[in-house]
Amino acid sequence: NTQRDDFEKIHTDKSLIDLFDVMILREDYEKSKPNPDAYLAAAAKLKLPAEQIIVLEDSPRGIRAAKSAGMRVIGICNPAFRSLNISKADFQIKRLNELPALIRQISSGQSFKVSD
Repeated sequence: NTQRDDFEKIHTDKSLIDLFDVMILREDYEKSKPNPDAYLAAAAKLKLPAEQIIVLEDSPRGIRAAKSAGMRVIGICNPAFRSLNISKADFQIKRLNELPALIRQISSGQSFKVSD
């Protein structure tokens, strides 16, 4: 839900931006989360069907938006907002360093353990 001007001010180090194939900012879609517009805009820009996309989210509104868009969701516990309920996500992790192993497991169809 970040607007383009704010995003550019925050991300003056463009090396992070180079890691992403697409960026969807607030001006790129009509309705904000929990409406799925942002995720549907990303899928369209990526030219991928929703069921092939895995979203990383830290808020219930974002999780609901991604699920409404037909995408699988990895919920990550945000230490600044521990009280936010991410239980509706398909998978949950506590730390970003858990993400690569979970993505590999999901991609390979292996069973996985959701962190407590």
